[in-house]
Amino acid sequence: MDLPEGIIKGGKNGKTIVLQNPFESELIKRIYLPMNDEHHMPPKEQSQITPAEVQLLQWWIGEGASFDKKVNQTIQTQAIQAILKGLEAKRENAIFSNNDIPDTKIGEVSDSLIQRLRKMNIAIVPVGDESNYLSVSFAALPLATDDVLELLYPLKKNIIWLKLGGTKISDNALHHIGTFENLTRLSLDHTAITDAGLMELKNLKNLRYLNLANTSISIDGFIKLKSLSNLTSVYLYQTQIKKEDWIKIADKFPKVEPDFGDTRFRF
Repeated sequence: MDLPEGIIKGGKNGKTIVLQNPFESELIKRIYLPMNDEHHMPPKEQSQITPAEVQLLQWWIGEGASFDKKVNQTIQTQAIQAILKGLEAKRENAIFSNNDIPDTKIGEVSDSLIQRLRKMNIAIVPVGDESNYLSVSFAALPLATDDVLELLYPLKKNIIWLKLGGTKISDNALHHIGTFENLTRLSLDHTAITDAGLMELKNLKNLRYLNLANTSISIDGFIKLKSLSNLTSVYLYQTQIKKEDWIKIADKFPKVEPDFGDTRFRF
């Protein structure tokens, strides 16, 4: 079960997966066996799969059990969309540490506004059970352009993690993002931003994490962020900045651990 080939091949008791037919798949059959059946999976002494996880498995098999498709390339029912959003919320909340969440209390955002944005496939997730700070992701909206940032203005003080990687934004979007004063994490990877736009981020004093992977950013642009004293993690692989370039400016970013796609490069 470690490799796709093994999962597809199956075993002596039948095919682990029957494409587009989950209930004929041994994987699903065994999940539904009584708990005391020796063939029940997972074994009863181990943690059991949740109903939501079973639904996801059935959906995945019904969709053709692809190991390569992205979620946004699949057909999803409302039930599956709800489960996926719930999993994303759980995963993202686990990533946040107490240091990521500002101590300053902040007011709630209108639930109707959040629901309206979610209907546009913008993922908006609270970062904690007792916090009004938010994580916002455009992962399911790859065609998003600069204009969409204006929709976030009413909740910009609440947003501490903004993920715009893989969208159609440009430097114009950075002008808006530069006013999101409480941002601690910002992902701009795989976008058309340039050195000229980075200057717009110089006032994000709380920024700790910045993903610039697969952009045209160079050392001349990045140096404009030297005032960001809380910056610690920066992703620079597939940019114009190389390890040998970083040595030239490392003293201006004493807290930063640059990641060039292989191993962390420390000084």
